[in-house]
Amino acid sequence: LDGWIEFIEECYHLAYESGLCSEDDARKFWNLVTSFHSDHAEDQKKLFCLLKEWKVRCECELRGEGVVKRMTNLEYVVLIFKCTEEAI
Repeated sequence: LDGWIEFIEECYHLAYESGLCSEDDARKFWNLVTSFHSDHAEDQKKLFCLLKEWKVRCECELRGEGVVKRMTNLEYVVLIFKCTEEAI
């Protein structure tokens, strides 16, 4: 899976540098992937599962970043404090 992720990140970076996309964030690509075509071989099923997990992770990261960007400074400090408390 790492090879696929790196490949898409490189393609997305090239598209960004060429002006074809406005952001250099390949996670948005994974959110746009809605289906996967295969002949249902076991290795393809495994790849699909790995890609699905990666897509969910990207969605969570992007949503979390969106929430943090909309926070006030005070809300952000409170969040960091709570996370620090939980980690300790």
